[in-house]
Amino acid sequence: MGVEMFVPMQISSKRKAFGWRVVPALALVAMLSACATHDVGESTVNGEATEAGLAPDLEGQLSLADASIAAGDYAGAISLLRRTIQVHPEDIEPRLRLGDALQGAGAYTEARSTFQSAEKLDEQSAAAKVGLGRAELGLRQPAAALAEFDQALELEPGNLAALNGRGVALDQIGRHAEAQEVYRHALTLSPGEPSIKNNFALSLAFSGDFAASLEQIQDIATSPNSGPQVRQNMAVIYALMGDRNSAARIARVDLDENAVQNNLQFFETMREMQDSQRTASLLQGQEYPKQ
Repeated sequence: MGVEMFVPMQISSKRKAFGWRVVPALALVAMLSACATHDVGESTVNGEATEAGLAPDLEGQLSLADASIAAGDYAGAISLLRRTIQVHPEDIEPRLRLGDALQGAGAYTEARSTFQSAEKLDEQSAAAKVGLGRAELGLRQPAAALAEFDQALELEPGNLAALNGRGVALDQIGRHAEAQEVYRHALTLSPGEPSIKNNFALSLAFSGDFAASLEQIQDIATSPNSGPQVRQNMAVIYALMGDRNSAARIARVDLDENAVQNNLQFFETMREMQDSQRTASLLQGQEYPKQ
């Protein structure tokens, strides 16, 4: 992710469980999701499907997979779900879960193929189309993602994940005013939804409306349930407004002092970027839609 021409730098965190990674120096630092990329190829099951390691019923198998995903064990979930699909080849749910697990592991191409196979089982599945859209976003194919989200919304006009994804895709294309209308509509359906408010805030920042951006993100960033990505997004918005002290105060919640100072230097660089460069960096703070 990020702008490939720039040299990587190490970002550290006081909270090691968040798993901050090496990111490009001119990508928006400390704003990526905490999931790491796993080698999903090793989890492929060869030969005939067996019942070993599977729960006795489909719901039990899906619950085990969900628990693995929640724990960040994407490789384990992927292995389990591939075996489940062999036992239940005509059921769409294991394929949808596998697509989610592959996405979590950063295997977007495989996730796209998995959601396509789910769509073949049920061409009217809005969830499969949302999954495809999410995979296309991960592959930085916003036009293809937009088409998938639009199809999902034709089937389910109030689908929040599809609306959220449509906004992210429009932002990636550069159609920020349209994206903001999508977020506003989604928030009328689910006021206060954190991922939508996060993406709406960043979309406003893309447009240079930092005061409105900060207004959107403040309540979710200060919530006890807020995660590091949202907090660091708020730090960036403060920095772009020129409030270095507030940016540093919020960044320190998740980062050690060395990382905070590195970020502050980067934020100063961001303020001097052209709009297109700044937008490319801010895009990495967006949250992809959840089903």
